[in-house]
Amino acid sequence: MRVTGMFILQLQSLDGNLDPRFAGVVKELYQSILDKLEKQDIDQEVKQSSIIAMAQLVQVAHQHLAKQQLDHIVSIFGERLVNELTREATLKALTLIANNEATINIQGLSKLIPHFVDLMHKAQR
Repeated sequence: MRVTGMFILQLQSLDGNLDPRFAGVVKELYQSILDKLEKQDIDQEVKQSSIIAMAQLVQVAHQHLAKQQLDHIVSIFGERLVNELTREATLKALTLIANNEATINIQGLSKLIPHFVDLMHKAQR
């Protein structure tokens, strides 16, 4: 998954978006990362790497992903925020997406606000 994430970053054009020549591979990349991301019983390192790889795909190819796909990713990230073992990787992934200079319209992110509030409360204890 780490190699996949690095590969995705190489698909960027100079403006940071997906180079149009590579638009055809987005669907396959999404599905292969999603297959690992959805699995519950895989190695921890693979889980964390798939979270980061999916964030890199969103960061680079968000304009080629459907709203339902983005919503599904956010839903999975919400589940991963609850799990202490995948929380850090998920926060890194969300930071990657948020730091993107392009505007990424992911309306489902508002559903994660209760998770962030809960994490802030835990951090203050």
